[in-house]
Amino acid sequence: STSTAPGPSEPELARFLIQATFGPTLASIRAIGQMTFQQWIDEQMALPVQSHRAYWRKRTNPYLSPADIAGEEVIGAARSRCDPGSRWVGYTFQRRDVGKTVKVSNNQILVDDVHLTDIDPAFEGNGLAAPQSCSNNPPEYWQSRGYTCLTIDQDSFSWSCPDESWRSQESCQQTCFDLGYGHPGDDCSTGWPGVIFDGFLCNVREDAVGAWVQLSTSSDCTAGLRAMTNPHIWRANPTPEMTQSLSFAVFQTSVIHLLTSPAQCNLGTVVRSDVEAGGRFYLLQPRLELVEN
Repeated sequence: STSTAPGPSEPELARFLIQATFGPTLASIRAIGQMTFQQWIDEQMALPVQSHRAYWRKRTNPYLSPADIAGEEVIGAARSRCDPGSRWVGYTFQRRDVGKTVKVSNNQILVDDVHLTDIDPAFEGNGLAAPQSCSNNPPEYWQSRGYTCLTIDQDSFSWSCPDESWRSQESCQQTCFDLGYGHPGDDCSTGWPGVIFDGFLCNVREDAVGAWVQLSTSSDCTAGLRAMTNPHIWRANPTPEMTQSLSFAVFQTSVIHLLTSPAQCNLGTVVRSDVEAGGRFYLLQPRLELVEN
């Protein structure tokens, strides 16, 4: 009688795939277990040649700044806003905007003299509720020592404001918000409607609607500090190009990307979409389209 020698064990199959591929999966281990190593190699050699470089270049989506567009050192051009994959964001201020000029008047916000969003006096379009009235009472042990929320060293707030006892008692509620350590859910700002401001963007806690942002009337962020929250992009009088029917998918909260190109490429820098919520507006975020191989 004859006997068939046992094939490689799963650890041996996995080791072969580690050496021959980018790494094994359960499916690839099961597949190669049905053939010899030589058969697997022959099968791979028969596959059409594919370029990882071409695959990466088609799908990568790096940010493209206005300075990049103006310069000559980039290795591609701006991705068309009408092409699938173009990215649109819902928040007005981005962390990469820190240091740029900010002007607010007539219920409009301009960053580096570019109109980004209108301000909804009804507190609906910008995704922000009306701000609350915040107290600024120091904790009792400060009061007994004669300290106030405005006279104590500001460095101490970075660990005091997140303290559970401070949050439950709403200690120094206004100062904590002004310094960027606000209690969860607090908006102790003045709100955006009616604001008149001319200065600079100093801080953006995160790229998100409702995130804490800090403005200043000086470029070094030492004077006229003002704490606000990040509004959603909104347009009071949208154009037909903004409101046309388009197909988007949600990439992450307040970030969407175009799925299919419009019949006519007439998009501006703002579009409206219901993919996250009804009637939300989004701002184009330029992305780089790499050159072909």
